[in-house]
Amino acid sequence: MGFGLFAGNSLGRLSILPLFVYENQFARKWSLEMVLPKSATLRYRLNNKTFISGKVAFKGWRYNLSNIIPDSDQAFTLRRRDLQFTLAYEREIHDWLWLGVETGYNKNLRYVLTTPGERARDAVNTLSSKDATFLKFSIFIVPPKKLWNKM
Repeated sequence: MGFGLFAGNSLGRLSILPLFVYENQFARKWSLEMVLPKSATLRYRLNNKTFISGKVAFKGWRYNLSNIIPDSDQAFTLRRRDLQFTLAYEREIHDWLWLGVETGYNKNLRYVLTTPGERARDAVNTLSSKDATFLKFSIFIVPPKKLWNKM
């Protein structure tokens, strides 16, 4: 369990947020990991080589848009905020090689066009975006177990 602060700078806007981190293996094969207010993950260990997890997370992005209106120096910021629900399967293929399959649903919470530095509630335009499902395949590498055992 831990507490802390997250500091970030996105397009010149400083954000400081409190964080609460909690991780607990509450049964032999079940664990819960929370990084609030960002995400919560429930993980099930099928065996030492296979994991299934469910996650709820806030996702967002911002883009600075300039020169979009001819003969104008006006700049805008495009922002999106989603709530993402994910179900994931991860399997060890080799000692250092893993395969992942992830599917989920993005629920759009906010999609706005603002002037730089303005809050989303003072949007120039509120846009609409459909919710969407997704499917992702991944292959990733991890340090070999021999290396972990030496540490």
